[in-house]
Amino acid sequence: MPYYVEERGRIAILHFNEGENRLNYYSVKSILKCLDEIEANLDFTAMITLGHDKYFTLGLDLDWIGENMSTNFHLTQQFTQDLSTLYYRLITFPIPTIAAINGHAYGAGTFIALCHDMLIMREDRGYFCLPEAKLTLPFRSEMTRVLVRKRIPLSIQSTALLSFPFSAADALKYSIIHAHCPLSKLLDTCREQAERLAGSKKGLDRDNLKRIKLGVFDWATIAYSEDQKDLSNPKKSSFSAYSKSKL
Repeated sequence: MPYYVEERGRIAILHFNEGENRLNYYSVKSILKCLDEIEANLDFTAMITLGHDKYFTLGLDLDWIGENMSTNFHLTQQFTQDLSTLYYRLITFPIPTIAAINGHAYGAGTFIALCHDMLIMREDRGYFCLPEAKLTLPFRSEMTRVLVRKRIPLSIQSTALLSFPFSAADALKYSIIHAHCPLSKLLDTCREQAERLAGSKKGLDRDNLKRIKLGVFDWATIAYSEDQKDLSNPKKSSFSAYSKSKL
């Protein structure tokens, strides 16, 4: 299965295992279904998201978007709404979340990582990059707010405005990630941090953590609501720009 949940004790591991892990209607639906599965299992106390081989995720599947823009526009619109939902659910997920960045994270895939509570990156391979500026692609409102509210201004300038590709060492230097380690230790390091974040075998109170996240990230609720309204209006679609370039 390209996207699936693995149980490691009380830790849920969300696997991205579809090559470059490009994001389209079907992959995002699969990821959302995995989040449903994790949230429904009250035994889970934390979640780790892990890519495959040298890719965490390379972002939007622009080939798929380009193919469906004219023939199945409503499907591409639904995909954009679902992607916005994915960002919001990750930001406000009721258990601690860790992005195990095993390789390249680009574009929308970078935002998926940023929406986690903690980011730990493989130290010897892979880049963390937002190439939108160089590809003449826009940021939607919730994407901009994730950058501004969850990362320091200096890193925003380099990642978003200059499309600078960060190695693990650079990403740690600019406080974009929390830690890096060898690939051989990545999952174990993430599991150790997940157990620490969970606090105890019982884990954190989900309802309380959800309330805290909704309060700390109140801007996310506003941005999500605005984005859903905009995305339901075909005249405001940004896919015309997406279809001209490739992440």
